[in-house]
Amino acid sequence: MADGDLEFDLGDRSIYRYWNRHVIRFADLDPANHVNNLAYAQYFESGRVVFWSDAERHIVVPGTTWVIAKLVIDYRAQMDFPGEVEVGTRVLSLGRSSTRLGQGLFRDGVCVATSVSVGVLVDKDTARSTPMPDELRQAVLALSEG
Repeated sequence: MADGDLEFDLGDRSIYRYWNRHVIRFADLDPANHVNNLAYAQYFESGRVVFWSDAERHIVVPGTTWVIAKLVIDYRAQMDFPGEVEVGTRVLSLGRSSTRLGQGLFRDGVCVATSVSVGVLVDKDTARSTPMPDELRQAVLALSEG
């Protein structure tokens, strides 16, 4: 899914309410001394994990976990060391047991990558999707939209 398919421009900082920051590590570099594509994915992953951890402070869903069903990253610019990045996260859509999150990765205010992911809430015992409780749904929307 390309950014052009979305109702939001994921490269626009103003669409995000939820943010976290990461330091670019020397270990994030590839042989060309640019930040490796895997590091971009890790920054996005950390942003999703922190987002879900915050949402679940409002309601814990015992016996469940989130799994990624789809992950798309659009790389817009390369980065180098040293520095910091910010990850903005927002909900694009909510399903019965799934969410579609949009994220933007920014360095010095410039969008260097965007990501769209589909996460599914699953029952740990059965490994099958399970409906998202209304309380969690409301907490997620509150974090994303304010």
